[in-house]
Amino acid sequence: MFVAEERHWYDERDNTLIAYLGKNDRALWLFLDDDEPERGHQLSSLLAAFKTLVGPAKRRVLLIQTINREEAPRAAHAAAFLSAGFTSGASGLSLRRGAAPLDATEDLEEDG
Repeated sequence: MFVAEERHWYDERDNTLIAYLGKNDRALWLFLDDDEPERGHQLSSLLAAFKTLVGPAKRRVLLIQTINREEAPRAAHAAAFLSAGFTSGASGLSLRRGAAPLDATEDLEEDG
């Protein structure tokens, strides 16, 4: 569903920008569809893509401090990040090596 280019994620069907992760990996901008179930599918796919950024021979942690200029733990989609294996802390939402397996995001689509 996604085409990733460095810090940009696009919907491959219509080439629309879905998300942008800032240069310092701390600020995330989401451009999700306004309607369900499409928004839920986009978010689940994005969270699965984030899990590929963390692991052996990759970064140890992905820390997102803001989502669309809101503190990440208080952002509208924070619950989906937590369900996908991110943890909430004083600095934001973080995903560490060994977090929930990729298959865990399938549950988000069903709940979405």
